[in-house]
Amino acid sequence: MKTRRTGRCAAVVLSALVAIALGTFALADIEPPAMTAGWSLVSAPCDVSVQDILDNTGFDSLNIFEWNGERYAASDTLKRGIGYAADSNRSIGAAGLCADSNDEDPLAVRLPAGWNLIGNPYKRAMRVHFIMNGFDHIFADQVFKLTGAGYESISKMDVVQPWNAVWVYAYSPVVIPHNADCETSNICDIPPELVSIQLSAVKNSLNVGETTALTVSAIYSNSESREVTAEAQFQASSGSVSDGVFTAESEGTAILTATFGGMTSDPVSISVIDPLKPVELIVSLKPALIQIHQTATLLAQARLASGALVNATASASWSFDPAAGRLEPSGVFSPARIGDVVFTASYGGLVSSPVTLSVYEKQLIWLGIYPESSSNLKPLPCPPNYGYMYCYDNNYIEAGKQGAYRAVAEYNNGTYRYDSVKDIEKWDVEDESVLLIGDNGSVAALKKGRTGVRAYLDGVWSEWSQVQVVDDSTEDFLLLELSNQASIARVGEGITVNATYYTRIPGQGVHPPYYVYMNYVTDGVFEARKVTASADWTIGSRSVGSFDRDTALFTGRSIGSTAIFAKYNGSVSNFATLEIWDSAPLNHCAETANAATWTDNLTIARLATDCDHYSAADTINVNFAALLREGQYRGTLDVCADMFIYNSEQELVKTFRNTDCTPSALFSSGSPTYKTVFEYNAEWDQRDETGAPVPPGEYTAVARFYILYCPVIKVEFTINAD
Repeated sequence: MKTRRTGRCAAVVLSALVAIALGTFALADIEPPAMTAGWSLVSAPCDVSVQDILDNTGFDSLNIFEWNGERYAASDTLKRGIGYAADSNRSIGAAGLCADSNDEDPLAVRLPAGWNLIGNPYKRAMRVHFIMNGFDHIFADQVFKLTGAGYESISKMDVVQPWNAVWVYAYSPVVIPHNADCETSNICDIPPELVSIQLSAVKNSLNVGETTALTVSAIYSNSESREVTAEAQFQASSGSVSDGVFTAESEGTAILTATFGGMTSDPVSISVIDPLKPVELIVSLKPALIQIHQTATLLAQARLASGALVNATASASWSFDPAAGRLEPSGVFSPARIGDVVFTASYGGLVSSPVTLSVYEKQLIWLGIYPESSSNLKPLPCPPNYGYMYCYDNNYIEAGKQGAYRAVAEYNNGTYRYDSVKDIEKWDVEDESVLLIGDNGSVAALKKGRTGVRAYLDGVWSEWSQVQVVDDSTEDFLLLELSNQASIARVGEGITVNATYYTRIPGQGVHPPYYVYMNYVTDGVFEARKVTASADWTIGSRSVGSFDRDTALFTGRSIGSTAIFAKYNGSVSNFATLEIWDSAPLNHCAETANAATWTDNLTIARLATDCDHYSAADTINVNFAALLREGQYRGTLDVCADMFIYNSEQELVKTFRNTDCTPSALFSSGSPTYKTVFEYNAEWDQRDETGAPVPPGEYTAVARFYILYCPVIKVEFTINAD
């Protein structure tokens, strides 16, 4: 199939034709410009396509242009009676073209005012006068044809050959009928003119990625309309249009217009939103008032453009004073000091309104558990002249009997609650084959033996209560006495440990009544005798410390922990664990220590590493220190510390020590003076629990400890790739 061509010379020649067709000169003065070879004015005695001409005449190229009253436009078809400008590589031959058409068929040629190309609608030569068919008066006398030498003026009586056209000038619009009578047929009726086009969309609000159908309607002068969507051209400021369907591709307002028949529609606006774009950030805090040992939970919710709410807590960037505490990705905040903490969150370009958390002093500072009065669980007496502040840690119950504990809570304002047993959160029993305990403090003695019991409430552990389960065969037993005594000491300092020997009193009602901290025992079964100086003592590790039974004092020698127990008259006491600590200050890599500090009205805890960045060959030194406010009559009885290393995925990679000292989850300073009461140091060779080297990355040292109650502190550091 032959092809049509367009090129620079076509544009140049057509620009010359435009100058003539615009009719801006006086008619008598018009001289058409010269035409380059290959250009001619043509018409056809039938409607014929350019491709048909190429296929039937053997032309290598043919370009046809129609004058629309303002400009030339390329045309694919020659309409009967209309003239065109043609550019071909050789002369036109009409053989085989329009052979089956009848040039006597009715025809109406519609011409606007101004210059027009008019063609010969017949297969025979016709004078211009006859082509005008009685409407000569509408046209100027000057008519132009195109010859090899250029435009030539001819008269209306000159002949126009078939397949040729001439330029004529119409003073007004005209319809020229051929082979028809305008008065008896509608062939001369002027078709309705296109007045406007209208563009509409099914939806005017879309999400990114959604589509909507478009409709283009052509409105004509007779008030009729026709859908021309498939024929229209579309323009969109954003997004795309294909086959009359608009696709939203980006957020914002898309402005669409349609073009048809030389007219452009009014713009249509389509609002496009990203349904996943956050438009509002809401932060909530529960509770807003907590004690220093408690936690609060922050929740960041992003309201999306779609209206949905999504949890953005872990993804948001949080702004607050980092010295005030630690915020986990889950939104759980653990305070590190007393006072107000203000939080704001940022997410998706939005910033929330601030929320304020108020942190106040720890209220509960001590918890004691004792046998309930008139219960089968009874306190044991103190030895005469023992000098203890109540011997409340040692108790007994007969096997097969049931008893009950009571709990007393002491608060930092000096008040007490004596009914706290109902609030106990956790009970610990060392040997549940000997004794069981219920949530309300009730106990059931299962068999003869010995076990320890302690309670946990609001971040505070009670001291261990030793329970001796006896039967009729029990004549004597031996218990360590550590009531209100510390079980930790610094190297060179001492821990007091006594041993009490209990023997059954022959008969009943022999032993006088006794009183043990709010519990009056009217008829004792066992009597107590201090045997510290005469008992045989065993220490698990003598490198950690030594025990002088005459002074009842265990003195620490080196850092570590050891078990201690006593034997007397064939009885073996319960075991106690004593820990010795010492200070080993870190040599920090920088002036500012890589440390996290936790403090309240009673205690200070500090976790630190010697550096915040390490190479793969470095040893990582970790230090934990606990301080207690001086002058506290509730002194440090026990310090329990667990220390771990976690990676950035919160996976445990190293355990230094784990006594499960508190139920606290690992992931979820003014005028008083403080003294150090415990310190623990560790070295890590960057190997995990299996001994394998850990990869470079972000790591967190975690300490969970118990002084008077139990918070968790953390400090981050980085292992760099070499």
